[in-house]
Amino acid sequence: MNLKTGFLSILMLIGFGCSAQQVPPEEQTAQKTTSEKQVAQKTEKNFSEVQERTTDTSYLTSIPDGKNKTLLKDLSDPQNANEAVESLAKLGDSVIPELEKVILASKDTVVSGWAIKSLSLIETPASAKALNKIASDSKQKPIVQTWAAAGLVSQAKNLNQVLNSAKLLTAHPALIRPIKMKLQLYKGELKDVGEAIAITNKNSSLQSVLSPLIIEKGADPLIKVMLTHETLEVRRSAAGYLAGMARTDVKVIDALMKAYTFDPKATKVMWDGGPLYVPGAQWGRNSARTLFRNLIAWHLFCDRKGFTQEKNQIFNNLRSVGISRKAGVQNPWNMPTDTNGLLLLLGQTLGANELRSVLVGQNVQNVAPYSGILERVEAGK
Repeated sequence: MNLKTGFLSILMLIGFGCSAQQVPPEEQTAQKTTSEKQVAQKTEKNFSEVQERTTDTSYLTSIPDGKNKTLLKDLSDPQNANEAVESLAKLGDSVIPELEKVILASKDTVVSGWAIKSLSLIETPASAKALNKIASDSKQKPIVQTWAAAGLVSQAKNLNQVLNSAKLLTAHPALIRPIKMKLQLYKGELKDVGEAIAITNKNSSLQSVLSPLIIEKGADPLIKVMLTHETLEVRRSAAGYLAGMARTDVKVIDALMKAYTFDPKATKVMWDGGPLYVPGAQWGRNSARTLFRNLIAWHLFCDRKGFTQEKNQIFNNLRSVGISRKAGVQNPWNMPTDTNGLLLLLGQTLGANELRSVLVGQNVQNVAPYSGILERVEAGK
Protein backbone atom coordinates (compact mmCIF):
# COMPACT_ATOMS: atom_id res chain seq x y z
CA MET A 1 0.00 0.00 0.00
CA ASN A 2 1.53 3.32 -1.10
CA LEU A 3 1.13 6.66 0.59
CA LYS A 4 -1.73 7.91 -1.55
CA THR A 5 -3.61 4.61 -1.17
CA GLY A 6 -3.30 4.88 2.59
CA PHE A 7 -4.42 8.49 2.58
CA LEU A 8 -7.46 7.69 0.46
CA SER A 9 -8.30 4.70 2.63
CA ILE A 10 -8.60 7.03 5.61
CA LEU A 11 -10.83 9.32 3.58
CA MET A 12 -12.97 6.38 2.53
CA LEU A 13 -13.68 5.42 6.13
CA ILE A 14 -14.91 8.84 7.11
CA GLY A 15 -16.89 9.51 3.95
CA PHE A 16 -14.73 11.82 1.86
CA GLY A 17 -14.33 9.05 -0.70
CA CYS A 18 -16.14 5.78 -1.35
CA SER A 19 -16.52 3.02 -3.87
CA ALA A 20 -19.28 3.04 -6.48
CA GLN A 21 -21.14 0.42 -4.48
CA GLN A 22 -21.23 2.68 -1.45
CA VAL A 23 -22.52 5.77 -3.26
CA PRO A 24 -26.33 6.16 -3.49
CA PRO A 25 -27.46 5.81 -7.16
CA GLU A 26 -28.69 9.39 -7.33
CA GLU A 27 -25.26 10.64 -6.22
CA GLN A 28 -23.48 8.56 -8.85
CA THR A 29 -25.22 10.45 -11.68
CA ALA A 30 -25.62 13.87 -10.10
CA GLN A 31 -23.10 16.56 -10.87
CA LYS A 32 -20.98 17.77 -8.01
CA THR A 33 -22.18 20.93 -6.31
CA THR A 34 -19.83 23.87 -5.98
CA SER A 35 -19.19 23.02 -2.34
CA GLU A 36 -18.36 19.41 -3.20
CA LYS A 37 -15.88 20.56 -5.83
CA GLN A 38 -14.27 22.78 -3.26
CA VAL A 39 -14.01 19.83 -0.88
CA ALA A 40 -12.40 17.71 -3.59
CA GLN A 41 -9.88 20.45 -4.30
CA LYS A 42 -9.15 20.75 -0.59
CA THR A 43 -8.66 16.98 -0.34
CA GLU A 44 -6.03 17.08 -3.08
CA LYS A 45 -4.34 19.99 -1.33
CA ASN A 46 -4.33 18.05 1.95
CA PHE A 47 -2.73 15.07 0.23
CA SER A 48 -0.01 17.25 -1.26
CA GLU A 49 0.74 18.53 2.24
CA VAL A 50 1.54 15.05 3.52
CA GLN A 51 3.26 13.55 0.48
CA GLU A 52 6.74 14.35 1.73
CA ARG A 53 6.65 12.14 4.79
CA THR A 54 9.25 9.96 6.39
CA THR A 55 8.70 6.92 8.54
CA ASP A 56 8.33 8.20 12.09
CA THR A 57 7.95 6.01 15.15
CA SER A 58 8.90 8.58 17.79
CA TYR A 59 5.28 8.62 18.88
CA LEU A 60 5.89 5.20 20.49
CA THR A 61 8.19 6.63 23.18
CA SER A 62 5.47 6.90 25.80
CA ILE A 63 3.79 3.59 24.88
CA PRO A 64 4.69 0.58 27.09
CA ASP A 65 6.02 -2.55 25.42
CA GLY A 66 3.47 -5.16 24.47
CA LYS A 67 0.96 -6.14 21.79
CA ASN A 68 -0.56 -2.68 21.64
CA LYS A 69 2.80 -1.08 20.93
CA THR A 70 3.41 -3.49 18.07
CA LEU A 71 0.03 -2.66 16.54
CA LEU A 72 0.57 1.06 17.03
CA LYS A 73 3.97 0.79 15.36
CA ASP A 74 2.28 -0.83 12.35
CA LEU A 75 0.32 2.38 11.81
CA SER A 76 3.50 3.79 10.25
CA ASP A 77 3.86 0.76 7.95
CA PRO A 78 1.81 1.17 4.73
CA GLN A 79 1.67 -2.61 4.31
CA ASN A 80 0.24 -3.35 7.74
CA ALA A 81 -1.58 -0.17 8.74
CA ASN A 82 -5.09 -1.17 7.68
CA GLU A 83 -4.95 -4.51 9.50
CA ALA A 84 -3.50 -2.79 12.57
CA VAL A 85 -6.36 -0.28 12.56
CA GLU A 86 -8.95 -3.05 12.70
CA SER A 87 -7.06 -4.97 15.40
CA LEU A 88 -6.74 -1.85 17.54
CA ALA A 89 -10.44 -1.05 17.14
CA LYS A 90 -11.33 -4.52 18.45
CA LEU A 91 -9.55 -3.68 21.71
CA GLY A 92 -12.27 -1.12 22.43
CA ASP A 93 -12.08 1.63 25.04
CA SER A 94 -8.93 0.22 26.66
CA VAL A 95 -6.77 1.39 23.74
CA ILE A 96 -8.25 4.90 23.45
CA PRO A 97 -5.66 6.63 25.73
CA GLU A 98 -2.82 5.17 23.66
CA LEU A 99 -4.44 6.20 20.38
CA GLU A 100 -4.79 9.72 21.73
CA LYS A 101 -1.10 9.72 22.61
CA VAL A 102 -0.23 8.63 19.07
CA ILE A 103 -2.29 11.44 17.54
CA LEU A 104 -0.80 14.00 19.90
CA ALA A 105 2.83 12.86 19.48
CA SER A 106 3.08 11.70 15.88
CA LYS A 107 4.75 13.98 13.36
CA ASP A 108 3.30 11.86 10.58
CA THR A 109 -0.15 13.06 9.49
CA VAL A 110 -1.06 9.71 7.95
CA VAL A 111 -0.25 7.87 11.20
CA SER A 112 -2.59 10.28 12.98
CA GLY A 113 -5.18 9.49 10.35
CA TRP A 114 -4.89 5.75 10.96
CA ALA A 115 -5.24 6.32 14.69
CA ILE A 116 -8.38 8.40 14.08
CA LYS A 117 -9.72 5.60 11.91
CA SER A 118 -9.30 3.17 14.83
CA LEU A 119 -11.07 5.59 17.19
CA SER A 120 -13.92 5.95 14.70
CA LEU A 121 -14.37 2.18 14.46
CA ILE A 122 -14.57 1.70 18.24
CA GLU A 123 -17.97 3.46 18.25
CA THR A 124 -18.42 4.05 21.98
CA PRO A 125 -19.16 7.22 23.97
CA ALA A 126 -15.52 7.26 25.06
CA SER A 127 -14.26 7.16 21.48
CA ALA A 128 -16.70 9.90 20.48
CA LYS A 129 -15.42 12.03 23.35
CA ALA A 130 -11.84 11.48 22.19
CA LEU A 131 -12.70 12.37 18.58
CA ASN A 132 -14.52 15.50 19.68
CA LYS A 133 -11.51 16.53 21.75
CA ILE A 134 -9.19 16.13 18.76
CA ALA A 135 -11.59 17.91 16.40
CA SER A 136 -11.65 20.96 18.68
CA ASP A 137 -7.92 20.96 19.50
CA SER A 138 -6.42 23.98 17.75
CA LYS A 139 -2.94 22.54 18.30
CA GLN A 140 -3.69 19.80 15.79
CA LYS A 141 -3.23 20.21 12.06
CA PRO A 142 -6.50 21.32 10.40
CA ILE A 143 -6.65 18.12 8.37
CA VAL A 144 -6.35 16.01 11.54
CA GLN A 145 -9.11 18.04 13.17
CA THR A 146 -11.32 17.53 10.13
CA TRP A 147 -10.64 13.78 10.07
CA ALA A 148 -11.62 13.54 13.73
CA ALA A 149 -14.84 15.47 13.05
CA ALA A 150 -15.57 13.16 10.12
CA GLY A 151 -14.98 10.22 12.43
CA LEU A 152 -17.80 11.56 14.61
CA VAL A 153 -20.06 11.69 11.55
CA SER A 154 -19.15 8.11 10.66
CA GLN A 155 -20.32 6.99 14.10
CA ALA A 156 -23.85 8.40 13.63
CA LYS A 157 -26.36 5.54 13.74
CA ASN A 158 -29.63 7.40 13.26
CA LEU A 159 -30.98 10.57 11.70
CA ASN A 160 -30.95 12.61 14.89
CA GLN A 161 -27.26 11.87 15.37
CA VAL A 162 -26.54 12.84 11.75
CA LEU A 163 -28.46 16.11 12.12
CA ASN A 164 -26.63 16.80 15.35
CA SER A 165 -23.29 16.20 13.62
CA ALA A 166 -24.24 18.87 11.06
CA LYS A 167 -23.29 21.42 13.73
CA LEU A 168 -19.68 20.49 12.93
CA LEU A 169 -20.01 22.03 9.47
CA THR A 170 -19.39 25.52 10.81
CA ALA A 171 -15.85 24.62 11.86
CA HIS A 172 -15.35 21.86 9.28
CA PRO A 173 -17.15 22.69 6.01
CA ALA A 174 -15.40 19.79 4.28
CA LEU A 175 -17.77 17.42 6.12
CA ILE A 176 -20.56 18.17 3.66
CA ARG A 177 -20.08 14.96 1.65
CA PRO A 178 -19.99 12.42 4.51
CA ILE A 179 -22.98 14.14 6.14
CA LYS A 180 -24.93 14.05 2.87
CA MET A 181 -24.22 10.34 2.52
CA LYS A 182 -25.40 9.67 6.08
CA LEU A 183 -28.58 11.69 5.49
CA GLN A 184 -29.42 9.53 2.48
CA LEU A 185 -28.96 6.44 4.63
CA TYR A 186 -31.32 7.56 7.42
CA LYS A 187 -33.75 9.85 5.56
CA GLY A 188 -36.69 7.57 6.41
CA GLU A 189 -36.36 8.57 10.07
CA LEU A 190 -37.09 12.26 9.54
CA LYS A 191 -39.70 13.33 12.12
CA ASP A 192 -38.80 16.86 13.23
CA VAL A 193 -39.35 18.99 10.13
CA GLY A 194 -38.61 22.19 12.07
CA GLU A 195 -35.16 20.99 13.08
CA ALA A 196 -34.41 19.94 9.50
CA ILE A 197 -35.40 23.40 8.22
CA ALA A 198 -33.31 25.10 10.90
CA ILE A 199 -30.28 23.07 9.83
CA THR A 200 -30.73 23.90 6.13
CA ASN A 201 -31.09 27.58 7.05
CA LYS A 202 -27.71 27.46 8.78
CA ASN A 203 -26.05 25.19 6.21
CA SER A 204 -27.42 25.94 2.75
CA SER A 205 -25.26 23.21 1.23
CA LEU A 206 -27.51 20.61 2.90
CA GLN A 207 -30.67 21.90 1.21
CA SER A 208 -30.23 19.67 -1.83
CA VAL A 209 -30.50 16.58 0.40
CA LEU A 210 -32.86 17.75 3.16
CA SER A 211 -35.39 19.72 1.10
CA PRO A 212 -36.83 16.68 -0.71
CA LEU A 213 -37.10 14.88 2.65
CA ILE A 214 -38.93 17.86 4.16
CA ILE A 215 -41.38 18.05 1.25
CA GLU A 216 -42.01 14.30 1.39
CA LYS A 217 -43.47 14.75 4.88
CA GLY A 218 -46.40 16.64 3.38
CA ALA A 219 -48.24 19.83 4.26
CA ASP A 220 -49.43 19.17 7.82
CA PRO A 221 -46.00 19.04 9.54
CA LEU A 222 -44.92 22.14 7.62
CA ILE A 223 -48.07 24.02 8.60
CA LYS A 224 -47.45 23.20 12.24
CA VAL A 225 -43.89 24.54 11.95
CA MET A 226 -45.07 27.66 10.11
CA LEU A 227 -47.60 28.47 12.85
CA THR A 228 -45.85 27.35 16.03
CA HIS A 229 -42.05 27.18 15.66
CA GLU A 230 -40.12 29.39 18.08
CA THR A 231 -37.81 30.72 15.37
CA LEU A 232 -39.05 33.37 12.92
CA GLU A 233 -36.75 32.25 10.09
CA VAL A 234 -37.91 28.65 10.39
CA ARG A 235 -41.56 29.75 10.21
CA ARG A 236 -40.81 31.82 7.13
CA SER A 237 -38.98 28.96 5.43
CA ALA A 238 -41.87 26.58 6.15
CA ALA A 239 -44.24 29.08 4.51
CA GLY A 240 -41.92 29.12 1.49
CA TYR A 241 -42.02 25.34 1.20
CA LEU A 242 -45.82 25.38 1.42
CA ALA A 243 -46.11 28.09 -1.23
CA GLY A 244 -44.06 26.00 -3.64
CA MET A 245 -45.97 22.81 -2.87
CA ALA A 246 -49.36 24.53 -3.26
CA ARG A 247 -48.58 25.40 -6.88
CA THR A 248 -48.72 21.75 -7.89
CA ASP A 249 -50.83 20.09 -5.20
CA VAL A 250 -54.38 21.26 -4.43
CA LYS A 251 -54.34 19.19 -1.25
CA VAL A 252 -51.91 21.70 0.22
CA ILE A 253 -54.50 24.47 -0.26
CA ASP A 254 -57.08 22.27 1.48
CA ALA A 255 -54.70 21.70 4.41
CA LEU A 256 -54.04 25.44 4.70
CA MET A 257 -57.78 26.19 4.67
CA LYS A 258 -58.25 23.80 7.55
CA ALA A 259 -55.35 25.34 9.49
CA TYR A 260 -56.63 28.92 9.18
CA THR A 261 -60.23 28.05 10.09
CA PHE A 262 -61.40 30.13 13.05
CA ASP A 263 -61.89 28.15 16.26
CA PRO A 264 -64.77 29.49 18.43
CA LYS A 265 -63.19 27.79 21.46
CA ALA A 266 -59.83 29.50 21.02
CA THR A 267 -58.21 31.35 23.92
CA LYS A 268 -55.25 32.57 21.85
CA VAL A 269 -54.34 32.84 18.19
CA MET A 270 -53.14 29.69 16.47
CA TRP A 271 -49.86 31.39 15.50
CA ASP A 272 -49.14 32.57 19.04
CA GLY A 273 -45.51 33.44 19.78
CA GLY A 274 -44.45 34.62 16.35
CA PRO A 275 -45.48 36.19 13.06
CA LEU A 276 -48.49 35.08 11.02
CA TYR A 277 -47.48 33.74 7.63
CA VAL A 278 -49.93 33.02 4.82
CA PRO A 279 -48.08 31.30 1.94
CA GLY A 280 -48.19 33.07 -1.39
CA ALA A 281 -50.05 30.21 -3.02
CA GLN A 282 -52.23 30.30 -6.13
CA TRP A 283 -55.47 30.88 -4.25
CA GLY A 284 -58.61 30.11 -6.22
CA ARG A 285 -61.79 32.15 -5.83
CA ASN A 286 -63.44 29.81 -3.33
CA SER A 287 -60.30 29.21 -1.26
CA ALA A 288 -59.53 32.94 -1.19
CA ARG A 289 -63.06 33.77 -0.01
CA THR A 290 -62.86 31.14 2.72
CA LEU A 291 -59.46 32.41 3.85
CA PHE A 292 -60.66 36.03 3.74
CA ARG A 293 -63.63 35.16 5.96
CA ASN A 294 -61.52 33.25 8.48
CA LEU A 295 -58.88 35.94 8.76
CA ILE A 296 -61.55 38.54 9.51
CA ALA A 297 -63.06 36.19 12.09
CA TRP A 298 -59.64 36.01 13.75
CA HIS A 299 -59.39 39.82 13.54
CA LEU A 300 -62.71 40.09 15.41
CA PHE A 301 -61.44 37.63 18.02
CA CYS A 302 -58.23 39.65 18.52
CA ASP A 303 -60.22 42.90 18.76
CA ARG A 304 -62.35 41.42 21.53
CA LYS A 305 -59.24 40.14 23.36
CA GLY A 306 -57.22 43.34 22.93
CA PHE A 307 -54.52 41.59 20.83
CA THR A 308 -53.28 44.64 18.93
CA GLN A 309 -50.12 43.08 17.46
CA GLU A 310 -52.01 40.06 16.18
CA LYS A 311 -54.63 42.32 14.56
CA ASN A 312 -51.86 44.08 12.67
CA GLN A 313 -50.44 40.74 11.53
CA ILE A 314 -53.84 39.71 10.17
CA PHE A 315 -54.37 43.02 8.43
CA ASN A 316 -50.99 42.78 6.70
CA ASN A 317 -52.04 39.44 5.23
CA LEU A 318 -55.54 40.64 4.31
CA ARG A 319 -54.00 43.36 2.14
CA SER A 320 -52.41 40.68 -0.03
CA VAL A 321 -53.71 41.10 -3.56
CA GLY A 322 -53.55 37.33 -4.02
CA ILE A 323 -56.11 36.87 -1.23
CA SER A 324 -58.40 39.92 -1.11
CA ARG A 325 -58.64 40.54 -4.86
CA LYS A 326 -59.39 36.87 -5.48
CA ALA A 327 -62.01 37.03 -2.72
CA GLY A 328 -63.74 39.88 -4.53
CA VAL A 329 -62.37 43.01 -2.82
CA GLN A 330 -62.17 45.79 -5.41
CA ASN A 331 -59.38 47.82 -3.83
CA PRO A 332 -57.17 45.83 -1.40
CA TRP A 333 -54.80 48.82 -1.01
CA ASN A 334 -57.57 50.98 0.48
CA MET A 335 -58.89 48.40 2.91
CA PRO A 336 -60.25 49.58 6.32
CA THR A 337 -57.89 48.92 9.22
CA ASP A 338 -60.46 48.69 12.04
CA THR A 339 -62.44 45.56 12.88
CA ASN A 340 -65.86 47.12 12.26
CA GLY A 341 -64.73 48.33 8.85
CA LEU A 342 -63.43 44.85 7.97
CA LEU A 343 -66.68 43.24 9.12
CA LEU A 344 -68.63 45.63 6.92
CA LEU A 345 -66.30 44.83 4.02
CA LEU A 346 -66.83 41.13 4.64
CA GLY A 347 -70.59 41.54 4.40
CA GLN A 348 -70.36 43.71 1.29
CA THR A 349 -67.99 41.25 -0.40
CA LEU A 350 -69.30 37.83 0.64
CA GLY A 351 -72.85 38.68 1.64
CA ALA A 352 -74.94 39.09 4.78
CA ASN A 353 -75.06 35.36 5.51
CA GLU A 354 -71.28 35.08 5.81
CA LEU A 355 -71.15 38.16 8.05
CA ARG A 356 -73.96 36.77 10.22
CA SER A 357 -72.08 33.48 10.56
CA VAL A 358 -68.93 35.27 11.79
CA LEU A 359 -70.82 37.45 14.30
CA VAL A 360 -73.03 34.66 15.63
CA GLY A 361 -70.02 32.34 15.82
CA GLN A 362 -68.54 34.65 18.48
CA ASN A 363 -71.95 35.66 19.89
CA VAL A 364 -71.39 39.38 19.30
CA GLN A 365 -74.18 40.14 16.82
CA ASN A 366 -75.94 42.23 19.48
CA VAL A 367 -72.85 43.42 21.37
CA ALA A 368 -71.35 46.89 20.97
CA PRO A 369 -69.43 47.98 19.02
CA TYR A 370 -70.34 45.25 16.52
CA SER A 371 -74.14 45.52 16.70
CA GLY A 372 -75.76 47.22 13.77
CA ILE A 373 -73.18 46.15 11.16
CA LEU A 374 -75.29 43.26 9.92
CA GLU A 375 -78.32 45.54 9.58
CA ARG A 376 -76.30 47.98 7.47
CA VAL A 377 -75.25 45.20 5.11
CA GLU A 378 -78.78 43.85 4.87
CA ALA A 379 -79.95 47.37 4.09
CA GLY A 380 -77.37 47.64 1.35
CA LYS A 381 -75.43 50.44 3.06
